[in-house]
Amino acid sequence: VFSQISFFAELDDLVLGEICLALRTRIYLPSDIIIYQGDIGKEFFIIAKGVVEVLQENDRAGEKPKGSNRILLHSGQFFGEIALVTNLSRTRSVQAVTMCEINVLDYDALDPLLDDINNFSTKLTKLVVKRQLHSGMEGAK
Repeated sequence: VFSQISFFAELDDLVLGEICLALRTRIYLPSDIIIYQGDIGKEFFIIAKGVVEVLQENDRAGEKPKGSNRILLHSGQFFGEIALVTNLSRTRSVQAVTMCEINVLDYDALDPLLDDINNFSTKLTKLVVKRQLHSGMEGAK
């Protein structure tokens, strides 16, 4: 799974092993909210199995987008990376669409490794900025 995530792809096996040891697995049922918009995030999530939906701001009012406006993430994709870079609150809520097996990486487990990983923080920050810009452009449509 890590080889599919660009900022993990260049890490050596020893560091990847340490990250894998820090992962915890959680199971979510359909309709479970995994993260809530506005909460302070300290975890990064990698979807091992299943499908999740990144909810839009108006989804709380029951106005779910239809078709192509939905943001669905599948096995091998991830979310919550902003929490690893900033102390900002969650920008979106994420809900399980199917039964999901999610690998969770806690910031406190990753933080000691960040100093040892050359350019990892920079790559992660660039990814967050890119995804935020893309999200902003989607919202402007």
